[in-house]
Amino acid sequence: MESIKRKVFLLRPEPPKTGRATLKLSEQNGGVEVHLAVQGLPESGCALYLFEQNGKPYRAGDIAESHLAASMRFLKLEAVAGAAVVCERTNAFLFKSAGIDWQDTAARFRIARHVSQPPQNTVQDAPWPQAEIDGPCEETAAETEPARNDDEQAEPSLECMTCPHVIRQDKINPFPSVFPESEWVKISYPGPTGWWHYISGKIFSNKKLIAKVLGVPGEYGLAPPIWLEGFGSYMRCALPDASGYWLMFQDAQTGEILDMGLSQHDA
Repeated sequence: MESIKRKVFLLRPEPPKTGRATLKLSEQNGGVEVHLAVQGLPESGCALYLFEQNGKPYRAGDIAESHLAASMRFLKLEAVAGAAVVCERTNAFLFKSAGIDWQDTAARFRIARHVSQPPQNTVQDAPWPQAEIDGPCEETAAETEPARNDDEQAEPSLECMTCPHVIRQDKINPFPSVFPESEWVKISYPGPTGWWHYISGKIFSNKKLIAKVLGVPGEYGLAPPIWLEGFGSYMRCALPDASGYWLMFQDAQTGEILDMGLSQHDA
């Protein structure tokens, strides 16, 4: 009889925090059985994510009373390269395993969560994007902008994971010739190697909002990176901090992903 294949990960926090987590994975019925025990979990509302080597995340489940047991039938044990305990309110990585470039993985994870909540990349009437890319640090409460009316509502002001810096929001116009009736905001936040950013846009026709857009800077390719599923269009621009953006367009009413029929040479 074939022996059960297993993996064990020790998850450790960033200093100066304390605590640890032990993650045991075993191959069962073609999937993965998950058993996690955490010591020193600093807050509630945390979940365990398993990651492939390329940074693709898989949510294992919520952590309750510092424990988690779950079955992931769709995931192969050999595909799991690392794991992290994530505070889902702030997207902060509280505990991490070794073996992965976590700086790159964490940044991709935050952007991926932006476009995957709720399921099927739907959009609601709330200010967009819906999911917070970062949240308040443990030492500092989040600062928010003064209340505005609906016509003035902008992206929420958020604290980043490296307090006391605050995410910056700047109005821009990256594609004036392609979308003359549009509004765009560049959202910048401190990353592990400097400032990162993405763009959020609204497309109008005869003053009526018809589409919402999320854009991630990058280089043109035949297809978007695997972690940008749904970003089917690439457009060049003349901004100093990006040669172009991978864009995802969504119907303003239904949230359906739209094919705008754009070429990368349109901008």
